[in-house]
Amino acid sequence: ALAIFILSMAGVLLNYAADRERDVFRASKGKCLVWGSKPRYITAKYTIVDRETGKASEKTSLLLASGFWGMARHFQYFFELTAAYSWCILANPAQN
Repeated sequence: ALAIFILSMAGVLLNYAADRERDVFRASKGKCLVWGSKPRYITAKYTIVDRETGKASEKTSLLLASGFWGMARHFQYFFELTAAYSWCILANPAQN
């Protein structure tokens, strides 16, 4: 049970680390280090339309392509699922 609990806590901490990595990257507009190196990223441009006015406007976003986010898009969900499944196992559904 202790090993499963430790696995779930690792999932929570790694989920936080992946989210924070992206948040720091976007807040610094890419001027930070990711895992000790300059980040790789994509500058994405997209158009949104205001529902009320019908006016289109172009937006820009930085998409991180290094660190956790270089391994897979939304990799933090793996860590969330690891924690959630660990908690399910700790509840011992076979007996309850």
